[in-house]
Amino acid sequence: MPMAIGMALVARDFVITAIGAKWEPAIAPLIVLSLAAVARSLVSIPSQVLVATGRPRANARGTMLIALLLSPLFLLATRWGIVGVALVWLAAYPIVAGLALVRPALEAIECRAREFAGSFAPAVNGSLAMAAAVGLVSVLLPDDHPMVSRLVIKIGAGALAYLGVLFGLYRSRIRTVVGLLRTSSARPHP
Repeated sequence: MPMAIGMALVARDFVITAIGAKWEPAIAPLIVLSLAAVARSLVSIPSQVLVATGRPRANARGTMLIALLLSPLFLLATRWGIVGVALVWLAAYPIVAGLALVRPALEAIECRAREFAGSFAPAVNGSLAMAAAVGLVSVLLPDDHPMVSRLVIKIGAGALAYLGVLFGLYRSRIRTVVGLLRTSSARPHP
């Protein structure tokens, strides 16, 4: 989630720095697709939950439903070019995938939608802080500041803000995750 949001925040500087000003038309689709990647990353978890809980058919049905519903929308969106197709990913995919995969997965593990959404609080709050930091840097840096330097400063400020929120507000969760990782890596694997 944070990487995709970070890419959306620095898309202009990234495109111009990495591939040149002639690629400026790619900036808008990159921003939209980066934001759509957030939704896609959230839906990958429920898909795996369905398979892990012995419901691969529910996962297959949900995936087919997504393909059937989104395909005509993508076709229609081609009228507006790549930005139109990217907007379908951003606007329609979360709704369709939420109904087709997230809802059945939450039912499978007896988890409420509020609990599921609450599990993303660290990432959401960290991303908000990251966006504020990148926005502040954008305002404070003069327009004639070198683009490469601008990009590096924005990435650094965003990363520091994100990590600051994680370690400042969610330290106990980080310790829990680190403990789980240590425990799982210490076990012998078959």
